[in-house]
Amino acid sequence: MYAKVPKQSKELIKKLRIDKKKRFFSDDCFVYAPIIAQPDKELGLSLASPEEIKQFSESKKKSATLKELLKKEFTEEKIEQLKTSYDIVGDIAILEIDPEFEKKKKQIGQSLMASNKRIRTVLMKNGRHQGEFRLQKHAHVVGEDKRETTHKENNSLITLDVDTSYFSARLASERKRVFRQVKEGESVMAFFSGAGPYPVEISKNTKAKYVYGIELNPEAHRYALRNKFQNKCWNFLPILGDAKKASKKIGGHILGLKSSILPEQLKPRLEKDYSIHELFLFDDDLQPEARQLDHKVDKKAHNITKLKESIEMLKSKGKNVFVHMPLGEHSLTNLLDTLLYLGRLSKEMQFNTIAHLHCSFSEAMKILKRTERVNPYIFFENLNEDSEFRTCKDFLRFKPYIQNVCVDVAHLGLCLKSNSKVIEEIKEFNRHFNLYFHISNVKGNLEGRKVEDGYLDINQIFNEASFGICEVFSADESNPIEMLSSFDKMSECKKHFERIIMPLPMGAEGFLDDALELSKKGTIVHFYNFIDEEDMHNAAQRILAACKKQNKKCKILEIVKCGHHSPGRFRICIDFSVE
Repeated sequence: MYAKVPKQSKELIKKLRIDKKKRFFSDDCFVYAPIIAQPDKELGLSLASPEEIKQFSESKKKSATLKELLKKEFTEEKIEQLKTSYDIVGDIAILEIDPEFEKKKKQIGQSLMASNKRIRTVLMKNGRHQGEFRLQKHAHVVGEDKRETTHKENNSLITLDVDTSYFSARLASERKRVFRQVKEGESVMAFFSGAGPYPVEISKNTKAKYVYGIELNPEAHRYALRNKFQNKCWNFLPILGDAKKASKKIGGHILGLKSSILPEQLKPRLEKDYSIHELFLFDDDLQPEARQLDHKVDKKAHNITKLKESIEMLKSKGKNVFVHMPLGEHSLTNLLDTLLYLGRLSKEMQFNTIAHLHCSFSEAMKILKRTERVNPYIFFENLNEDSEFRTCKDFLRFKPYIQNVCVDVAHLGLCLKSNSKVIEEIKEFNRHFNLYFHISNVKGNLEGRKVEDGYLDINQIFNEASFGICEVFSADESNPIEMLSSFDKMSECKKHFERIIMPLPMGAEGFLDDALELSKKGTIVHFYNFIDEEDMHNAAQRILAACKKQNKKCKILEIVKCGHHSPGRFRICIDFSVE
């Protein structure tokens, strides 16, 4: 017996008595849930018909193998000569076809599609991995001529272009092996993170505090940003850049800059190397049209078209974009409409919204219930002493409607009047929410100052921060000189990680020194390499030499074979700890 649950109402499955001995299945509209008792009438669910169950059962019958299907085209001798292994990335199958069989490639591709109904495209490898990004080109064989696909793996969706992003589906079990080791509250850094499979799967499957991924390939980074959003990995920060350079200026990537959409504010900031940009809005930014002046369009006017253009421009430069809703007084209706609009736009354009709720507890609860579907894209900011949104205790009253919090440390400083209390409050926030930070200082009744001028210990705060922006208030909040000088100061801050992943088997040893600089006592490093079987006993020598160079000790925990490269040559991962 199966209940037909509409895909948009999957939460109803929790109210059913599930038969755990049977499997779920689905089509484009329904999830078919195996049940041991009729669903309650108030749920409004129907049962699957015998015909639907039969159709499902038949679809599960084992398909003929590729070798069996090729018997119609090739002799047994030729089949033995063929390379019949292939990779599947999403709905794309990738074959390796020797030149002598190239004239028969369409027949091979059609046989492959017949052997696996999930495959919609068959490509063949066109040369070896090459270039700075170790990319491999592919030629179309049969099916839909495309390169982009979405690959399902370890509870995650990874979208990528197989021509422009390096990705190995064969490492799925290795990625699972790694994320199963991640402990609650860990900070994780992944070098060479590509389209984000390691960071996304760690974010989705563990209770890591925050996860970073550095990638040099701008196309792969673009997909990492996309995968962050489609998997709702709000504690993951993709960083575009050279791991060697970015690791030395990690402060400048973890904390970005803010501006309005005006070019004169954007320009001095875009000359810096950073990863996060927050756009603060004026009410006009959400207006559909530019203002008219004497029957002419005001080219400097703020409006929604200019806002969207600014967001797309920042994303094209690899920035993680956050948009701060307009300040000022809002009626409850206006506040609700603004949140709903920005939340929907955030989902559509893939950015996050920073929002503030200047209202009572009961009013905020009404709004949050109405905005429930877009709340995952919103970080709600803590406010000053006279607000319902001050400390973590205040925010916990609004669970489960709030999952993400923007921690303004100057606001915390004004509320708590103590650097040590601010640090403890950040730790408490970290236990319950995904966090984004506004980093500025505070002194007296002033809301913000340059990072070096107030009484908050910015280095300690930076140690606890996940990522955010360097926010400095002055008489003119948009003053780029004051804000940029504070950003330069923050860029010098150091950060160390509990776990570092280096999934680049060709050349990762050149980055060992950089990884070790981001390590501390107890850091676990996963270092990948290709090695011949007869050299396995020397596998750890490069690691030991790099640690000795930095006067650090290490302990080899495990050496794992995680794939073949060629006969007698393996991809390995060396897990070691910094002592």
